[in-house]
Amino acid sequence: MSNGTPAPIVLIVPMEEEARSLVERYFPAPPVSRLGSGVFETSVGGLPVVLVRCGIGKVNAASAAAVAIMGWSPSAVVVSGVAGALGAGLQTGDIVVATGALDHHLDLTPLLKGPGRLPGMASPVIPASSALTESVAKAAEAVASRTAWPGRRPPVVHRGVVATGDALVSSSAAKESIVKRFPEAVAVDMETSAVAQVAASASISWACARVISDMADDTSDPREILAYASSEAAGVIAELLAELAAQPAV
Repeated sequence: MSNGTPAPIVLIVPMEEEARSLVERYFPAPPVSRLGSGVFETSVGGLPVVLVRCGIGKVNAASAAAVAIMGWSPSAVVVSGVAGALGAGLQTGDIVVATGALDHHLDLTPLLKGPGRLPGMASPVIPASSALTESVAKAAEAVASRTAWPGRRPPVVHRGVVATGDALVSSSAAKESIVKRFPEAVAVDMETSAVAQVAASASISWACARVISDMADDTSDPREILAYASSEAAGVIAELLAELAAQPAV
């Protein structure tokens, strides 16, 4: 930024439950805007940070990303929260660091070859920013190394594509349909690809970390561990902010 202050990091978090511990830790002041369910500003080690509680779904997420990018000119946008598991070997409490995102409901076939694509897209996947993703992965590994879930193995950090749609995936049939069409997807949510699309269109770096709250099928209810998973996701963001604040300004 022209006054010597670094450009802010924008955090986009869908639900109040997912944002609560971050707001309590970093954002003592009231929200500066009512976009979504609140926009909060703070500084972490000299790094300006904007948190947007955008609300659930792609429209809320895309509008929040667009307003945040236009209003704050951030250096990067990071999506945080919980997600359902798609990939083999994932369990609740695991952390998914997105290598990219796709929209599993988008389908312009037969106008385009294959689902998930818009005109001009060679692949359904919108790649995450590599350098920022490495920082997110480092933060996730730090959190996983000190987190214990009763009665199960410690959390594992997975890298892969996050699939986004307009519906909460909570049946085996719906999960299998996504996996069949997009085998590269390891987790499913309702916001990430919308944020990725807006960020990419504005040439803004983006990344995402999601904690698995359910198996996206008939066997689990995300409400059972939402608070615990949300706290774990907030821990990843806390680690990330500390690392980014410590990096020299460029």
